[in-house]
Amino acid sequence: MELTGAKIKKFRLDRGLSRKELGDEIGVGFSTISGWELDKWEPNPKAKNILIKIMAEFEAETYVPINLREEIRLLKIELKGYKKLCLQQQKILDQFAK
Repeated sequence: MELTGAKIKKFRLDRGLSRKELGDEIGVGFSTISGWELDKWEPNPKAKNILIKIMAEFEAETYVPINLREEIRLLKIELKGYKKLCLQQQKILDQFAK
């Protein structure tokens, strides 16, 4: 994957991150991010690998169809309710075990 300054900046802005926040994720300073975005220099191999990984993860999350995201959200709510019900049932069982 070719990382241009424009791609890095677009990715950062799409995620709503400041240069400092993105730099913290990668392990570099905000001025380094600025240099990359302005094409003054390129990320070192380690930073480039981290950046490619988080960009790919973001892209995968972003392009999940909206209806699927909603289904996942509803399943999480259902699971949370199920866990709560299980805890309640366990408390009842514990009372009978005494």
